[in-house]
Amino acid sequence: MARALPVMSHPDGEVALFNDSWIGEAPPAGQVVDLDDTPEIARLTDAGYVRLGRGSDAVIFDCGLCGPDDNPGHAHADFLSIEASVGGHRLFVDPAIPTYTAGELRDVSRSAASHNGPHLAGLEPIEFWKSFRVGRRGKATEITSKTLEGVASIWCAGRHDGYAHVGVETRRFIALWPGEAILICDLMQGNFTTESASNFLIPQAWEKMAAAYTNF
Repeated sequence: MARALPVMSHPDGEVALFNDSWIGEAPPAGQVVDLDDTPEIARLTDAGYVRLGRGSDAVIFDCGLCGPDDNPGHAHADFLSIEASVGGHRLFVDPAIPTYTAGELRDVSRSAASHNGPHLAGLEPIEFWKSFRVGRRGKATEITSKTLEGVASIWCAGRHDGYAHVGVETRRFIALWPGEAILICDLMQGNFTTESASNFLIPQAWEKMAAAYTNF
């Protein structure tokens, strides 16, 4: 757990909100472990998470299974989704979990369109029903490639086959230049007729900041 918490935490000292998680469930990660020595690239290989970061900038990337096969009930359709912090403030955020009660709110919160990952409109890479039922589900894996190594010193990439049932494979590449830029490249390959999309959920505080800058 001491190794996992730094990978799954933001510079603000709190955990990422993938799947059925929320802030306040436990003490802040920064009070439990030292987050200052987290490597620029840190991995939880079995869980399928990669963290890129330096100082107050960080990206946490979900490129693994939706959960253990014997207990996938807390999974969300967040393959290749990210959370990101810039200057110590969360920029791309996950909706986390508003309810455990079966119904529309639970369904929407678990859907691919509610997360920061590439997806196909109206199609889900995971089959959900009721509160914790999971049926057909894809798998995500990290991509390692010497071809990509020269693009940036801090980067990661992944693919998922959640849309294999409609003949589509999805890939994402992420590079981070702390204090300067984040690059996100998405590729969806196959014959598909529905619209593809990549959503990025931004807190309202950033929207107000952007509006103020535009007005200025």
